[in-house]
Amino acid sequence: MCEKIINTKAAKELLETVKNIEFDVIVQDVTLNQCLYGLWEVAKGKPPVVGFIPFGSASWLKDYVGGSNYPTVRPHCHFGIARPEGFWQRMWNVINYIIDDLTRNYYYLPKTQQLAQRYVGHKIRPLSEIEKDIGIVLINSHPAFEPAIPLPPNAIEIGGMHAQNSQGIIDEKVRNFLDGARNGAVVISLGTNVAWKTVGLNKLKAVVLALSKLKQRVLWKLKVKESLEMPNNVMTVKWIPQGDILTHKNVKAIWTHSGLLSTQEAIWQGVPVIGMPFFMDQRPNVEILVAKGAGVHLDFETLSTQTILDAFNKVLYNESYLKNMKQLSREFRDRPLPPLDLATWSIEYTARHPKGTLASPIRFQSWVHRTQVDIYMFLFFSLIIIVSIIFLTLKILFNFYCRYIYKVTKSHKNKQM
Repeated sequence: MCEKIINTKAAKELLETVKNIEFDVIVQDVTLNQCLYGLWEVAKGKPPVVGFIPFGSASWLKDYVGGSNYPTVRPHCHFGIARPEGFWQRMWNVINYIIDDLTRNYYYLPKTQQLAQRYVGHKIRPLSEIEKDIGIVLINSHPAFEPAIPLPPNAIEIGGMHAQNSQGIIDEKVRNFLDGARNGAVVISLGTNVAWKTVGLNKLKAVVLALSKLKQRVLWKLKVKESLEMPNNVMTVKWIPQGDILTHKNVKAIWTHSGLLSTQEAIWQGVPVIGMPFFMDQRPNVEILVAKGAGVHLDFETLSTQTILDAFNKVLYNESYLKNMKQLSREFRDRPLPPLDLATWSIEYTARHPKGTLASPIRFQSWVHRTQVDIYMFLFFSLIIIVSIIFLTLKILFNFYCRYIYKVTKSHKNKQM
């Protein structure tokens, strides 16, 4: 992905722009694309950097802010659980984090280093060192949804930022369709990374049959080559403003792939979710909603007319899902400062204070210093030495005592004889 990006015309133009125009601050998605770190090295005036992680609490977050990645609290993105519980789940979750850490540091970053240097045209500092220049990290997460973890002052959670400004601006045709939904409406959207054309014709037909049995109207984001006869309660569109659609009063549920952005939009608007995950963080996102009673898990592998109807019946006719999602929505929204305003302040703060002190010194420490392994080893061996000295001292005293008693006893016997 990085290799394709740096070879584009836009990337080359950006490189020249950054070299010749002095900016106040650089904001970059640092989830991946580390090959663009070279821009920070050649930027005129060396502006401060704000990192943004739309992926949420990525397992390599610790590399940006320092400290632990808390694998016993937050699930790895490839592990479909709400939270690691019990010995085996915690062990496999920790192993996933370890593999990520090793892969990133010993394979991914060295490869990306070569691409970054090719991009700027000369040798640059190690990427692992460059990323320590990040002043503030904006993280697309929030403890109302993801399990809470301690974060330093420069790691700021702005989860739901994109959902905050949904205005309910909807195409007239779509609005009329939703307005006429006397029994409510449901939305089906698998985002931009999952296409219905990959699902297969048989499963598509099963979906259509299931939707025909619903009393609710269905707004379906669908783009396929196959000609499918749709029931009267279904409207298909190639694209929808999902955040705005979810503000409509008649929308009762959304069937989604459970990507983080779609999940946050549903939470912000208090709309229960039918989650059908495919990869990455979609799986734990669904499981977190299931654990909170705000959504159900629909398995793509066993997708059928009946499993679809069962999922809709649970979400639409069990009031607990709506109640739990509304409660989650209130917790997600209730903040001292709206997430978009907080993100704006963070960027402006970084521009005002290029050498700000929000970053924790932990970020600059080695794992040995962070975990205090050297101190624990010193204390451990010191304890062993002290215990050994005490043991040897007692042994010497005991032997001395035994010899003394032996001499006294022998002397006493000799006197008696």
